[in-house]
Amino acid sequence: MLIEFRVKNFRSFRDQQVLSMVAASDKELRDTNTTKTPAFKHSLVRSAIIYGPNASGKSNLILALGFAHLFMLTAVNSPPTSGQRAIDHPLLRPFLLSAQERQAPTEFELIFVHQDVRYQYGLVLDRQLIHEEWLIAYPKGQPQTWFERRLRADDTAERETVRQPTLFDSLAGSSAFDNDRHTWYFGPRLGGEKQRLADITRPDVPFLAAAATFGNPQLRAVFDWFATGLRGSQCSIPGPDRICLARRRAWPQKTQTCARSFVRCWRMRMSASTTSRCGSFRPTMMPGLVACRASCSRRSLA
Repeated sequence: MLIEFRVKNFRSFRDQQVLSMVAASDKELRDTNTTKTPAFKHSLVRSAIIYGPNASGKSNLILALGFAHLFMLTAVNSPPTSGQRAIDHPLLRPFLLSAQERQAPTEFELIFVHQDVRYQYGLVLDRQLIHEEWLIAYPKGQPQTWFERRLRADDTAERETVRQPTLFDSLAGSSAFDNDRHTWYFGPRLGGEKQRLADITRPDVPFLAAAATFGNPQLRAVFDWFATGLRGSQCSIPGPDRICLARRRAWPQKTQTCARSFVRCWRMRMSASTTSRCGSFRPTMMPGLVACRASCSRRSLA
């Protein structure tokens, strides 16, 4: 169950953008519109609508979530050859209208609940390698850092001239591997193989994916959320015309009618006071829907 998704320096997004599924304080229709989980103290909305004018970043927000999903599932099996690695995906592109952001990595963070435990997973990367990665678990409401991975400061200038090592280099005993390029921290609550798995993790592959693939059962349970719990985001990968919004086929017919009316009113640029009188739409008729406007700088790329 997704709680919050954050992205920064991705395509048209220069600053951090947040998609939050945390319900507002309004108690109207709370029983039908929201759900509760013992792993999180706030109510969560069951579905969300992303709306806004053309070129405001709606598609890019979905593409960001889609890339994070796709990268996690495919990075381990992607070949280490430059141009064929999962990290080289054309979707991963920084904000281009600033020289500083063009050279900076892209940041993703997902907060979610899986098997009654809340997790906070973050990933900072560019199209060459991963700069930072972390996983924090809240099994009893208290944070437990399971692992942290950071690119060494002196590695940034040299990374283009260093040959990208492969999994086979590590298995053969090579020492010039990812643990030489990153500093690692493993929390005491993370069990199973750790350092050995760090040694065989390529610099362009998430440790969460590698550890889950190569035998850490504790991290495998977290990875399974990306494989089975984050459904629907891959439909955004082929292009913005195939954006999947909150599994709309599962919405009740009444909700679909209200949603269409809401979108039609928005396109007419009507104010909030007149929107409630547009067609069949009334705010109280929207079970399970929260309108989240994706915003970005007018100077940004579409």
